[in-house]
Amino acid sequence: MADHNYNATMTRLGVPDRFIEHGEQKELYNECHFDATAIMNAVRQLVGSEYLVHH
Repeated sequence: MADHNYNATMTRLGVPDRFIEHGEQKELYNECHFDATAIMNAVRQLVGSEYLVHH
């Protein structure tokens, strides 16, 4: 990519580096902001919500 002057914007998503309580997978993903809603919010923030609505 660098050879062709391509630049990409990237956002890292993942489990935080802290102790997570035990629980159901759905609850833990929500607590870590790694569920579907949090991922969609990260995408909206990265590309802009106007892009997702109009394209």
